[in-house]
Amino acid sequence: MLTSPYSIYVNRRPLRVAFLVEDKPESMAIIDAILTYNRDRWGGRYNPIVLTDGQTLTNAWWSLLEAVDPDVVKSFVALSDDLVGAIERRVSPYLIQQLDPREQDDGRWHLRLLDDGRSLLPTALNVRMASWATGESSRPPAGWTWVRAEYPGSGAGPG
Repeated sequence: MLTSPYSIYVNRRPLRVAFLVEDKPESMAIIDAILTYNRDRWGGRYNPIVLTDGQTLTNAWWSLLEAVDPDVVKSFVALSDDLVGAIERRVSPYLIQQLDPREQDDGRWHLRLLDDGRSLLPTALNVRMASWATGESSRPPAGWTWVRAEYPGSGAGPG
């Protein structure tokens, strides 16, 4: 049993999701759905799209996955048991989500993650609220003007 003291560091950050897709023309619709998902999650800077045949990954793709260290691996291709085991050993995401046929509807793809994390668009109001919740000043920086964010298609805010 470990008895020496140790530290755990926690940092607020968006959920990191790695998307696995096949390298074929039909995957462009999937990539469009991924880009739409990423647009609402801080631009998806840490959400790579990785190409695979479902059996293996090249060394370059492994290097990217290990550097990004995703929390979730979402696959749009059926993964072999060997590849799933390798991802678990080398990257250790808490969730590997396999292909879900319900995500495709009339040729269009819709992402359905089992754990979507929190989506917080970095609007001025959301930044102010997050700063207030963490004990930072809620006063806006000089020159900022607060504007209510509009959410496409709903006419209202999230939730």
